Amino acid sequence: PTVKTFRYATSGMCIEAFNRYQIKETARGRFAWIELHNDDHCVLPLTDEDMASFSALVQELELTAWDGYSEVDRYALDGECFSLDGASFSLSVVFEDGGVIDASGSNCFPRGYSEKTSAIRDFFEKLMEEYGFDLNDLWL
Repeated sequence: PTVKTFRYATSGMCIEAFNRYQIKETARGRFAWIELHNDDHCVLPLTDEDMASFSALVQELELTAWDGYSEVDRYALDGECFSLDGASFSLSVVFEDGGVIDASGSNCFPRGYSEKTSAIRDFFEKLMEEYGFDLNDLWL
């Protein structure tokens, strides 16, 4: 199914861990909202081809298997101390057919998390590069 809206956010103990990738539908089309390091952001229009490609990626990554994932490890070692606010993520996907994926975790992540979220990040970074953003010069 085609993705209608998308939101994936990460947070953690260092500024590099704060990222948010969203796809929102408006009266004038769909847009990607990309926020890196909890401050700097860009908003880019999405074509039908972009949406088809992203929808295919979501299916390929089998993110529907994450629906309902909600785990918290309150005692995970974070640096030199135990912490209640270490690394976390949230994921929300709504499909055109009404299907949804909702998942979140704090110091706990579903199987394949790193590889799958890297593919999501790569999609948005490629989109930024296509619009002429130099990722090496951004938000440093």
